[in-house]
Amino acid sequence: MRDGIQTPEQAALAGELAKLENKALRGGKSWAQAIKSANANAPQVKPLTRTTVSDWVTGKTPPKDFDRLWALVAVLREWAGAPSEATKAGRDARAAAQASWKVLWQRAQPGRKSADDVTPQRGAGRPGVRIADADPIRYLEVHPAIEVTHPANGSQADPLPAYVEREHDQLLSAEVDQAQHHNRLVVLVGDSSTGKTRALWEALQRLPAGWQVWRPADRASLLDRLQRQQSQARTVLWLNELQRFLYTPHTPEQGERAAAALTDLLHTPGRGPTLIVGTLWRDPLTTLSAVSGHGDPHQTARALLHSGTVIPVAEDFNEAALTDVRRLAAHDARLSEALEKGGTRITQYLAGAQKLLKSYARAPVEALAVLDTAADARRLGSVELVPEEFLYAAAAAYLHPDHWRTQDDSWRATWFTRALSYTSQPCHGIPGPLSRELPLPGGQAIALPVCRLADYLAQDLARARRHKVPPAEFWSAAADHLHKPEDLFELAQAARFRLRLRQADLLYRRAADAGHTQALDLLAYMRNRIGDRQGAEDVTWEAADHADGGELYNLTCLRAEAEDWESAERLAWRAADAGWPSALSHLVTMRIRWGLEDMDSIERLIRGAADAGDSQALEWLRWGELRETAQRLISMERRYDGGLSWPADPAVAEAWAQRMTESGDTGLLAALVESGERHGNPEVAERMAFRGAESGAPFALYRLARLRRKAGDRNSAKRLFRATATFMESAEFPAESLLTTCWLKESEGEPEEAKRLAGQAADAGQAEGLYDLAELLQDSWAEQLCRYGLEADGTIAEAWWGPEAAEGTGPGRI
Repeated sequence: MRDGIQTPEQAALAGELAKLENKALRGGKSWAQAIKSANANAPQVKPLTRTTVSDWVTGKTPPKDFDRLWALVAVLREWAGAPSEATKAGRDARAAAQASWKVLWQRAQPGRKSADDVTPQRGAGRPGVRIADADPIRYLEVHPAIEVTHPANGSQADPLPAYVEREHDQLLSAEVDQAQHHNRLVVLVGDSSTGKTRALWEALQRLPAGWQVWRPADRASLLDRLQRQQSQARTVLWLNELQRFLYTPHTPEQGERAAAALTDLLHTPGRGPTLIVGTLWRDPLTTLSAVSGHGDPHQTARALLHSGTVIPVAEDFNEAALTDVRRLAAHDARLSEALEKGGTRITQYLAGAQKLLKSYARAPVEALAVLDTAADARRLGSVELVPEEFLYAAAAAYLHPDHWRTQDDSWRATWFTRALSYTSQPCHGIPGPLSRELPLPGGQAIALPVCRLADYLAQDLARARRHKVPPAEFWSAAADHLHKPEDLFELAQAARFRLRLRQADLLYRRAADAGHTQALDLLAYMRNRIGDRQGAEDVTWEAADHADGGELYNLTCLRAEAEDWESAERLAWRAADAGWPSALSHLVTMRIRWGLEDMDSIERLIRGAADAGDSQALEWLRWGELRETAQRLISMERRYDGGLSWPADPAVAEAWAQRMTESGDTGLLAALVESGERHGNPEVAERMAFRGAESGAPFALYRLARLRRKAGDRNSAKRLFRATATFMESAEFPAESLLTTCWLKESEGEPEEAKRLAGQAADAGQAEGLYDLAELLQDSWAEQLCRYGLEADGTIAEAWWGPEAAEGTGPGRI
């Protein structure tokens, strides 16, 4: 082990860098050239220096910033002969390599426990059950098949009909065979009830004796087990509906933690051989695979999927598969009926999808109310197990008041019981649309009655109701009757993104009371955003009383963004004391970027960060004396605009934009376009924005249009907004297209139409884009909207905080 390396993980990272050095630095290539290329290719990160890279390679200091490490590795990989990123294979190889290097980097961070130091739990065997003992329906959630009342042919003793192999099965079998020797990830993608879990179950039969299958109950169980138990040898990790683990729309960082843990498992040979299998709906896959215009919230999940094998599952049986079904139908009445009534969609018919949709369409009004309530809880809060007490409290508001008034006392006394009786009625042997969840034999008892909405119906209703906002009673029932902190937090986020701010306030507080560590952070952010500076500060210090170092770091950033520099510095020092000295160095850069260049404060923060061991501050101090360091840092930070400097040569900027477009880095492209607009290159900025839009990512063009409108250039803004709306529609971004049209109408001098569309955009979850629009309107409607949001019914909310709030309308009420 080299001097200075404290853990085997740090030695491993330094060793991999040395190996890559030997492959790449040949034929006259040098470190100086590599560093120069890395800095040119990644202008958004701090420039690399020869000293920094030398410390990494020799193991003296591990890199703190992964983006800086990857900028260097990307150049070395290219020189070492990595496949061209012009091809899909090359892009997939890049994503897999990036994920592997990120795992190495994460393990090398100071303070992280070494894998050699992990002590296995006494008596903690491999999780799960033997594959031979697994119940595919109850344990692995394979859909049971419908029952035929009077079968004319064949037996129905087996709840699963005979299996018909299709195109995806050959690819899946090859992956399972490889998993006996190497860690593998394979994900089947398709809509609900297309046969994904059944295909996985059949493929597992190829594994030899001794293999087990483990289905984690939820994301928390997955993370806990993977952290506590290193070895997952000869284990199939079964992640049905992978979106439950990776896709958290309102809190992407939670899905990213799960993705990082799975990446670590996949790329650590000593923990296997392990087979990770999952199923994924198409819509979440599209979201996870795309780079949003608002940063890159799913970077780790996207890299994980690129590291594995994603196999599409067709919705329809082709002719070869139908021929096999006809042969088997002679011995199974269920297959015979599926052929007769299901057409080419055999698995959907067998899983009862059509019967579920018919059951919903024919449901009495009380059952519809309950089903819509459960669907809204699922799509807005990812609530899979819905407490019956919540359904009872919320669903009554989904009933039409006239219908309620015209019913007799007997109906009103029994409406909920009859609704559940209808929704839980099995459909030809499969669970009903909304069925009561029962524990597995020997499993943990369920304290309160809960129900689960059928997956196919949940997916269908999520699309049908995507622009609907639940009534006020839904949110209050959630606050009173939901108990999982993650469910409460997800619903709080959904409320905030729909400008239901009073509802969000209450749900954030309930989530914090239930133990969610981020709830108060986001509540403080929201309070500051709506202008309640005192409320934001109060919540910040309430959160600080229970925060760890990382949470104190986040609170530092929140107070800095609110320009409360005194509180921000106090929090940064507390974060440093809790082991996060980077809060101090980050505060230095934030102060400079906000134009606060007080030398005494900057020097004090740099010295404090360095004394606490912050690697960034220590690197700064290598530049010279403290005063010289501060002056150089100020000079360097002035060259950055949103973290991205504009090059002097427009041709260089266009080359950067081309690389960003090809790699899908649309967030960086938007930042580069904004930087060009502000530095006097509007023609180049517009050309780059259109290039991104033509490639299917119109967010840079949208942000450019907003910049020009805010600068007072209505004509240019109108032209760009019209183009953006067209690109949004063609790229299938309906909610974003609606928000773009709001801005277009305002630019065209139609404020009332803009307001009407703004309400629709808020209902679609696009509230964050409305604050700047409201500032342009500059009327009482806009002021009320920004300060108090909307009521559940879409009207402008009354004052519910501050001195204007009427008695009894505070944040504790909805």
